[in-house]
Amino acid sequence: MTGSTGALGAGIGVITEIEGASELIRFGEVFAVASGVEIQQGDLIRTKSNASAQLEMDDGSILNAAQSSELLISDYQLAPDQSVERAVVGLLSGWLRFVTAAIGPKARYEIATRTATIGIRGTEGIVREDSETIAFQLIEGQVDVSEAGESTEALPALRLRAGEFYRRTRGKRGIRTKMPEAAFRASLPARFKRRPKRQKGKTLRGRKPKKLRALSAGESQDLVAEHPRFRTRLLGNARRGKPTIQKDKRPRRGAAKSPAKAASSRTKKQIRRVDNSAKQPKGRNKNRPNR
Repeated sequence: MTGSTGALGAGIGVITEIEGASELIRFGEVFAVASGVEIQQGDLIRTKSNASAQLEMDDGSILNAAQSSELLISDYQLAPDQSVERAVVGLLSGWLRFVTAAIGPKARYEIATRTATIGIRGTEGIVREDSETIAFQLIEGQVDVSEAGESTEALPALRLRAGEFYRRTRGKRGIRTKMPEAAFRASLPARFKRRPKRQKGKTLRGRKPKKLRALSAGESQDLVAEHPRFRTRLLGNARRGKPTIQKDKRPRRGAAKSPAKAASSRTKKQIRRVDNSAKQPKGRNKNRPNR
């Protein structure tokens, strides 16, 4: 869309708060997460067991990932006024607390997991995703939860309102309750028990991330195998290398030639010399008397 931002390589947000050690995976390279590093479309944020990271996007939304989480900025398109046109944030595993900015009537903002997609509008909530279950507490606003799975059957979306709770186990329909379950409340990360505060104005943006290593082919394959729903984005992120420069296949001057080409070249030169000698004028006959 004309004028929109969010293309690969363009900054669409910034990391404003970091605790513990975390990693940022971008185009097959692994970087250390640090405050001030800009976020790009396609980035995968991976927090360690004792870490957390807060991302503040240019539209004003806050994405707060707790320990042992994987957060994929799958798609994030901004209009010229920095409002969201379309955003898809993938929670591959772990915990996410989000606070989104106001969203226009034609815009789409989704939190996607393995088995469900949460369509939100100016909403705050907490999501937990593991290999078998998604659990979601809606704190403010209203959302529609669409369930994804192995079946192609179209299932009606569930509408949640502020305060309600949703849980779904793989292969089953989700359930909705008026309040979060006790087990969910007990397992909440400590930082999620308070509302995230904006830090963007206190963070110096544009910090260059420190490269740690290249992502191995095995790690890349594991990511895709574990998260088939995000296959396209993960392949583009993990396995895409830097643009390669096509080499000029024309032989350079002075380049060594193969024996066959060298012999052919010598033969052509010999023929050329014979032809040239036949055309040259004959010299004066020494035996001819002078006049």
